[in-house]
Amino acid sequence: MIAQTLPFIQIPGMSEFSKKDNAFTHQPDSLERDLRAHSQGPKSAEVIQETMSDVICSSLQQSHLKALASGKASVIVTGQQPGFLGGPLYSLYKAMTCIAIAKSKSTNDHHVIPVFWIEDNDHDGMEAGIATIIDAKGNLHSIECEDKQLLQSKLSISERVFSEDIIRIINDIISLLPNTEFGQTIAKELQSIHQPGISWSSAFLSFMQNRCGEYGILFFSSAIARKHGLFADAMIYELMNPGNLKTYVDRANDDIRKEGKQIQSEAGYINAFYHNANGQRIKVEFVADDLYRIGEQLFGKEELVQFFSAHTLQFSPSVLLRPLIQDAILPTVGMIVGPGEARYMSQLRYAYPAYSIPMPALHSRHSVTILSHSIGKYLAKHGLSTHEFFKTMNEIEQDLSSRFAQDVSGKELFVSLSDHIHNAMHEIALHANTIDPSLQGAVSATEHGIEKQLDQLSKKMKSGIKKKQDQLFVKAQEAHDWIYPHNHSQERVLSAVSIEVKVGSDGLQGILNEIQQSACDEHLIFLPD
Repeated sequence: MIAQTLPFIQIPGMSEFSKKDNAFTHQPDSLERDLRAHSQGPKSAEVIQETMSDVICSSLQQSHLKALASGKASVIVTGQQPGFLGGPLYSLYKAMTCIAIAKSKSTNDHHVIPVFWIEDNDHDGMEAGIATIIDAKGNLHSIECEDKQLLQSKLSISERVFSEDIIRIINDIISLLPNTEFGQTIAKELQSIHQPGISWSSAFLSFMQNRCGEYGILFFSSAIARKHGLFADAMIYELMNPGNLKTYVDRANDDIRKEGKQIQSEAGYINAFYHNANGQRIKVEFVADDLYRIGEQLFGKEELVQFFSAHTLQFSPSVLLRPLIQDAILPTVGMIVGPGEARYMSQLRYAYPAYSIPMPALHSRHSVTILSHSIGKYLAKHGLSTHEFFKTMNEIEQDLSSRFAQDVSGKELFVSLSDHIHNAMHEIALHANTIDPSLQGAVSATEHGIEKQLDQLSKKMKSGIKKKQDQLFVKAQEAHDWIYPHNHSQERVLSAVSIEVKVGSDGLQGILNEIQQSACDEHLIFLPD
């Protein structure tokens, strides 16, 4: 089923993910791991149990949850914010890598369990609330699950629920999907988990559980952890020590710049948000010594302490503080990351030891492109490679034109034939002149007639090439939308729905199984059976 592997250097967005970046130097030793499992596991299990209270856990998930609650297990963690229709494909790939790494690290004496951190404290509705699918004609559609103005609000994902309009939106999506033998099953699932009043977090969890639950991965809601008070100690420390995290991040950033690498994010003096009574997530700002701002309200240091005491469960971390909190409240020994997350973590290389939090080993997530049967046949027919479509459509058309639309041989044949005809007619003209000079007109007319016939044939051949080129370009656009939609990797854009409607749930499970069995240091190209 794996048709090809490609080095990350050929994959946009993954090119910097060399093998040496797959793990940091810190590797938690067994004693440290056991201590963290004992102290952190039970609290983590409580959050997971509440997160997953509305889904039916597989037997392996139940076993993992029991081990975690007993304090006898550590975790490999990955995560993503909730996404409409399951979000982009890489959420599934992260889960599969997490499952594979956890399994490889487990022993008879110590369980290592895969955990998916659902980052539903986030408020990026434009990222979480838009899904991209491919319709029956191969066209891309990016579909919003609610009005764009609402998507752009600062309402945290955990507080977002589907409106009555979700029924129409899901039906519209179903009408766009290819009419395959698997479409009916997918339609029923989408209609079931996307109902008015259902939270975005719940729909995402159900989607992921249906595809990953059997492998034992547990789901952990960041918002539920916050509401359980698990963030409290870290958040008050951040508020009372402005600039502390920034000092360590800035130090790492200096190193990163010297290495000639990209800085992913800048730390603020305060790296925290406040969730107000309306569910809006508002940044906490440090104005000056002992002066803070939350929205329009100013606080002195003591006033902020009092405010925090009254609203402890309404503070969440920003992106650079979040991994530290994650690894403080989970018994983490490893983390599955994409390139952006790896860059975040490299910025925290000094913060982890300064905060006395063991830094987890980092592992790159799997990176995958799945071809449809028709796209696979198109590539094979014309001798094209998948990586040739990791560029803009304009660049692809230029490449195809240079390879398929230039009839150099045909031009040479017509020039050669024209020369031969001209030379032959010249000889005939000379011979005709010896017979009767008046035959020169007939010879000239004959030569002109032949040239006219050749010109008509040449035009017909050019028209045939143009038709072939147009057909090639139409299919190239379809291949581009499938392989590199919106000029981004397939895994970063497409919902799994577009894959599953082609191959069915069994087909997708086969791919996910094979991903788990494959190395994660190269990009995988799948051509389903």
